[in-house]
Amino acid sequence: MGGVDKVDMLLSSTECVRKTVKWYKKVFFHVLDMTLISSHVTYKMLTGKNIALLDFQRQLVKELLAKYKKVQPRASGSSRRPDESHSPLRLIERHLPAISEVSQKK
Repeated sequence: MGGVDKVDMLLSSTECVRKTVKWYKKVFFHVLDMTLISSHVTYKMLTGKNIALLDFQRQLVKELLAKYKKVQPRASGSSRRPDESHSPLRLIERHLPAISEVSQKK
C-alpha cells in the first residue's frame, strides 16, 4: 500500500484535471499522468539525479516541443505583408455586414 499511496500523493499535486463529462477523456488523462510518474521514477533510477516531478514534467514538455515543433512555411506567392494581418484596416475593409441595394428598395 505504500507505493500506491505515494503515487496518489504525486498525482494529486500535478494531475491534469479536466472538467469533462466524457469518462474516456478522464481515463486518458489519468493514464497520461500515471505514465509521467512512471517515467519520472525510471529517469531517477537510471540517472541517479534527484529531480522534482514538476521540474521533470516541464523539462519533458520543453524537449518534446523542441523536437516536434513544426514551423509553418509562408506561401511564396502570398501578397500579404507580415504587418498587414495586425492592421486595424482589415477589420473595416471586409467581413462586416453591409446594406445591400435590395434591402434599401423595400
